[in-house]
Amino acid sequence: MITVVGAGLSGLIAGNMLGDEVDCIAEAEVSVPNNHKALLRFRSSIVGDTLNIPFKRVQVMKTSHPWLNPVADAMSYSLKATGLANLRSVISADSKISDRFIAPDDLVSRLANRVSGKICCERSMIAVLQDRKSKDEPIISTIPMQSLMMALNYKPRPEFNTRSGTVLTYDLPENFDIYCTVYVPTPWYKPYRVSITGRKLIVEASGNLSTNNDVINMIECATEVLGLTIGNDVIFENAKVHSMKYAKISPIDEDVRKTFIMWSSREHNIYSLGRYACWRPSLLLDDLVQDVRKIQRMIHGDKSHQYESQMR
Repeated sequence: MITVVGAGLSGLIAGNMLGDEVDCIAEAEVSVPNNHKALLRFRSSIVGDTLNIPFKRVQVMKTSHPWLNPVADAMSYSLKATGLANLRSVISADSKISDRFIAPDDLVSRLANRVSGKICCERSMIAVLQDRKSKDEPIISTIPMQSLMMALNYKPRPEFNTRSGTVLTYDLPENFDIYCTVYVPTPWYKPYRVSITGRKLIVEASGNLSTNNDVINMIECATEVLGLTIGNDVIFENAKVHSMKYAKISPIDEDVRKTFIMWSSREHNIYSLGRYACWRPSLLLDDLVQDVRKIQRMIHGDKSHQYESQMR
């Protein structure tokens, strides 16, 4: 039987897909986390189709709120989002229309309810390893790579660059039904991304922002870049502020990343799944379906299927 560690979206998708092969979905928190308060869109319907949960197909526009020039804007956006000057998704914001798929708001609770009898809360990777009878019992790890490294006493460990974040959400009036994203490189605005998903306004910023001035800055940014006004024209309702521990992650050395993933699978029968477990900032949730299937084949002895997607 397989143990899945981590009851976030990656772990719940794996638990639902593998069904009776999973006997426990271990979660260190006291309840199932729902960490996806920021923008959550899928590029295909594969996750919904596999889980038999209908996703809504929508047309999305992505653009950038210009500041100086494309190079300066790309660097400024990256510095705001991650603290490092890298090429990020802002460079692909070409204002073209693309098809995307939107999961229902209760996706996490639906997936958790389907496997509720297998979820073991307040159970960490350390506890799972201590109770494991032998390495013949496979584990799928969705916890951050550095956490698994520490649990396995793996050395040397690289430096992992992460950024916490704050997400401010508002409900927009009923006459809103639009799907769009505006990247914000302008330095004096705290948010790096402003989006609308249907009627939900989503404003994302790095760091733990909770003061009134921070919230006002986020609202002002959203209203300017989207051309909205607060008052009689547009009423913002049901405001919520969410904190995210891993809002953004930055790449580590590819050789180090790949070596650890293969070492943990070969030496400990532990298979990494998901963006944080494989430490791939660009990994899409759409990729999880094929990754779960590859891990399943490897667990059943087909070693010809290596971590192609994780290794990309």
